[in-house]
Amino acid sequence: MAGAIGASIITLVTPLTYTSGSGASLVKVSVQATLDKIFPQLLPLLLVIFLWWGMRSRGWPINRALVVTLLVILVGYLPGLLGSIFNIPALSAFRIF
Repeated sequence: MAGAIGASIITLVTPLTYTSGSGASLVKVSVQATLDKIFPQLLPLLLVIFLWWGMRSRGWPINRALVVTLLVILVGYLPGLLGSIFNIPALSAFRIF
């Protein structure tokens, strides 16, 4: 039930891509599209499961779960934000979310 609620409320996507093939047959493949083909809404489900595991098994209070969520967001989004502000394309490429 928690996974279904998390998948319907949480939006977590990644703009990561990779190239496949060689020579003239290079193809850019979106990681998010591949994950959606395998298991739609996998990233939100993994986040909910990770937070549930932390609170249930590790005894995290809700405040720590909130801080962990904010840290995941910052680590995933901050490089792209700083790269766009300071016009550093290499840093923008490290954006995960």
